[in-house]
Amino acid sequence: MNRTNLSFANAALALSIIGLVTCCCVYTSFICGALAIIFAILSKGEYPKMSPVARRSVVIAVISFVIAGVIITMSLVSVISHYGSLSYIIENYSQIYSDMLNEANALQ
Repeated sequence: MNRTNLSFANAALALSIIGLVTCCCVYTSFICGALAIIFAILSKGEYPKMSPVARRSVVIAVISFVIAGVIITMSLVSVISHYGSLSYIIENYSQIYSDMLNEANALQ
C-alpha cells in the first residue's frame, strides 16, 4: 500500500472517529461519516481489498450513522407524542413558540 492510500485510510479513520464522537450533533456526524466512507473507498486505490484501517473506519462511520439515526427518530417520536401530531406543530408553530418563550421568561 502506498503513502497516498495510507493517508486516505488515516483520514477516513479520523473522520469516522469524529463522526462517532459527535453523534449528538447529528449533522456533523452524517457529514464526517459520509466523508470517512468516501475516503476509505478512495484509499483502496488499485488494490482489490481495503486496508484494515479503512475497513475499521467504514464500520465506525456506519455505527455513527445508526446512532445519529436513532437520535433523530427518538426526537421525532418524542415531539409527536408530546404535541399529538406533526401537522399540529406546523399549524400552531407561532403559538407553541410564544408559549415556550413565556415559560422561559417565567423561569428567569
